[in-house]
Amino acid sequence: MSGSAGLPVPECLALILCEQVIQDRQTNNLTLVNTFNTISVVFPEKEPPRFARLAVFVSLTGGHGTSKGKMIIKEPNGDEISHGEGPVAFPSPAAAVELTFDIRGLPLPREGQYAIEFWCGEDLVRQRQFQVVALKPEK
Repeated sequence: MSGSAGLPVPECLALILCEQVIQDRQTNNLTLVNTFNTISVVFPEKEPPRFARLAVFVSLTGGHGTSKGKMIIKEPNGDEISHGEGPVAFPSPAAAVELTFDIRGLPLPREGQYAIEFWCGEDLVRQRQFQVVALKPEK
């Protein structure tokens, strides 16, 4: 499929939520720690909770040259609560390019289905959802 720049839209091989991504210095291999699809939190009465640490791992292929990559997280009502961006450089269309977005203190204003979008340039490459559920506070 051709994108807005007339080039093929990169293919997303993976878009994974985890606690952190660790890179081995010798091999450059990555370890994704504590992957998940649901976040359980206690909702205090005064202000929304913040999720201490979230990493979003993205793996892409099929891209051409360099473009701007952008990750957006939206709450259930569609409002943006976090974003990150940076260059995505494809040495060749066959190359697999991996990116990690490290987010600290992500606000979680309500229960429900949140969305993560990943964009290359003006093209939406992948969207996925994750759930936020309320835990009852301990007494």
